[in-house]
Amino acid sequence: MYHQDNGVEQAVFDTETGAASPRSSRLLRRLKEELPLPSRGRLLDVGCGTGPTLRAFNEISSGWSLVGFDINERCKTAVESIPGVESFYTGTTGEIPGQFEVVTLIHSLEHIAEPIKFLTELRHKLATGGMLVVQVPDCWRNPFMFLVADHATHFFLSTLRDVVIAAGYDVVIAADDWIVKELTVVGRRSAGESPPKVRRNTSNNLVAVRRRIEWVAAFGKQIRVLTAQRAVGILGTSIAGTWLQEELRGAAAFFVDENPSRFGRTFMGRKILSPKDVPDGSWVIVALPTRMAQEVRNRLARVAPNVNWLVPLSLPE
Repeated sequence: MYHQDNGVEQAVFDTETGAASPRSSRLLRRLKEELPLPSRGRLLDVGCGTGPTLRAFNEISSGWSLVGFDINERCKTAVESIPGVESFYTGTTGEIPGQFEVVTLIHSLEHIAEPIKFLTELRHKLATGGMLVVQVPDCWRNPFMFLVADHATHFFLSTLRDVVIAAGYDVVIAADDWIVKELTVVGRRSAGESPPKVRRNTSNNLVAVRRRIEWVAAFGKQIRVLTAQRAVGILGTSIAGTWLQEELRGAAAFFVDENPSRFGRTFMGRKILSPKDVPDGSWVIVALPTRMAQEVRNRLARVAPNVNWLVPLSLPE
């Protein structure tokens, strides 16, 4: 889904208003509201990509010195051109000189196979009192994230919090409501050098995972039955929409998206429509977790009242 936006950071949408905003901008402004930052400092963004987090941070705290880190140099030139960026690194985080007041991992930790080990090593890059800011997909509320093949780890809020604590940080914020479908944990480097032991309720977690995977399968079955009876469209050109079109063997006649940059384009060989351009009488599958899908359906019903917006079966608790 990232190539569809030509390298621009993925937008997040307000379920009540439909308003879109860059994910990093919304996250960092909320962070600054909750935990006031000094006027100057150094920030390291791990897994910086094209630099949306660095760019957003410079906009709200222009006095800071910024450093980007990623697995290769593909975006090196783009990152180094961002105002406030002092340097860009690859290799290992331990090779980056100096320490930082803030270290961010925005949709990076889920790509790491040993997150506790990685975060433990990263502690030494934080200055005394420095903050670790981690954001990952919320697999509790959005089971479609279990479909992502290049995610090495999957998180509920409780497990992300446990991982951060086990790596030797004091958790000061653990939130699932800053950005829809996202988990945010902020930790500070603990005074001690030995990470604490954390007791994990593994069996309950596995039950919850199993129920969510079964829910995804049931949703796919529900939609296959529907498409055998009538033509449908799919709301969403991200992970769930992509998976669903594959499950339907390409049967969806069109896609719908609320991102204006995608209107009129094509995805998987089908045209992308804005909600107001969906033909009356159409059936459109809202490829979102149940509660969110219900909120979006209620809002879109005011924009396109003659469209049948179909939401998934209830998600298990």
